[in-house]
Amino acid sequence: MEVAVKIETCSACGEQIEVVPGYVKWCEHCLDQVQERKREEPPKHWMAKIFDWLGRKQGDQLLKGVLSKQTEKPGLTLKSGMAYIVATLIHMTSILLFATGLYCLIALNETVAAIFAGVILLAISWLARPRVQKLERDETVLTADELPELFSLLDEVSSALGSPKIDGVVINGDYNASIAYYGWKKRVILKIGAPLLIVLDHEERTALFGHEIGHLVNGDLNRSGYIGTALFTIYTWVSVLIPERTTVYDTGLLDYMDEVNPVGLGPLNWISQQVQRVIAFFPKMIFLTLLYLLYQNMQRAEYYADQLAASVAGKEAAISMLKKLEYVETFLYSLRKTVIGNGKVHFLTELKEQFAQLPAKEKLRIQKISELEKSRADDTHPPTAYRLQYIESRNERKPLMKTDSPRMKRVELEMAVYSEKAAEEVVEFYRYYKYS
Repeated sequence: MEVAVKIETCSACGEQIEVVPGYVKWCEHCLDQVQERKREEPPKHWMAKIFDWLGRKQGDQLLKGVLSKQTEKPGLTLKSGMAYIVATLIHMTSILLFATGLYCLIALNETVAAIFAGVILLAISWLARPRVQKLERDETVLTADELPELFSLLDEVSSALGSPKIDGVVINGDYNASIAYYGWKKRVILKIGAPLLIVLDHEERTALFGHEIGHLVNGDLNRSGYIGTALFTIYTWVSVLIPERTTVYDTGLLDYMDEVNPVGLGPLNWISQQVQRVIAFFPKMIFLTLLYLLYQNMQRAEYYADQLAASVAGKEAAISMLKKLEYVETFLYSLRKTVIGNGKVHFLTELKEQFAQLPAKEKLRIQKISELEKSRADDTHPPTAYRLQYIESRNERKPLMKTDSPRMKRVELEMAVYSEKAAEEVVEFYRYYKYS
């Protein structure tokens, strides 16, 4: 349905602008009001300021570097070698704490102090033990028995890219997708957001699968067993030691880790939090150091995953898929409308309709916001505008896979029940936390 467009004068620059009722009023000439709210505020903490500066400087340099080459699979560098050293220190600390605790209990068990120290050290070593990613209890892993068509498609993508095969799929209500090794058995689990999948066309879905599966072969040290475990372990140390935080969305890791929850903060609580901050300082610095050492590797790996997505489904599909990933506001609007509709609005149907009628000017606004985004050293992904520029610079090649529409429809049909369940869960979750 076409939305009536009005012509008004921009109050900031005086140029004539189009105004689409129901959408943000902004000027495409001077970018006045392009953002409803300021997304990028100056960092407050000194470490955040350093990472912000490093991210802007190295992000631009990295983009220039990957644009000059046709293949960008990360290799071993000085920084990645240092990351292995830091990861080794983290793992050795866990082992040393455990060994010292056992020594106190076994060899020095004649004194109460030694026994007490041994028990404390063992307790600390338990908290500091190596960690791996685990699935949430409410996450259901689906296999080829439940989704034969989808797994056949994923296996084909894996074969085309020379990657390990997917062990399981989790369909959730996120507007995103991810892939990772879970548990000590290193099961490859692909998480797919039903809302994202429903708005992608067949080629874009293939590009999405190509990008995610590409992470298994793109040299991302963050996903490797040795460094990935160390990073997750040290992050757990910081999470345990750091004072209680508010939940901060759409920000980097540093913002989350430096946002103190002021609610109910009495004198004793304040003192307690300051002590925790001092104790947490050293593991936090180790975590940030490791994150910095992995920065270029992770971002190069992201570019390479984008290249693999384009190689599987074609450049146009990879580009349009990345652009749709930026339409989070439309996803949230549809979610709010569904909740307010109180059963009268079907979430996935509403979401598809909102995407279908999204005006060109609103798409341009989202693009402009993306272009204003700067690279951050505590972010695993380069800005979307950088990624689009990278994909567009690649040589056009014939896609490794030809999209089979009947097959994609069969995949969509067999996923329908699980997608509906995931959509219902995210609607209920949003209703509970926003309107309860």
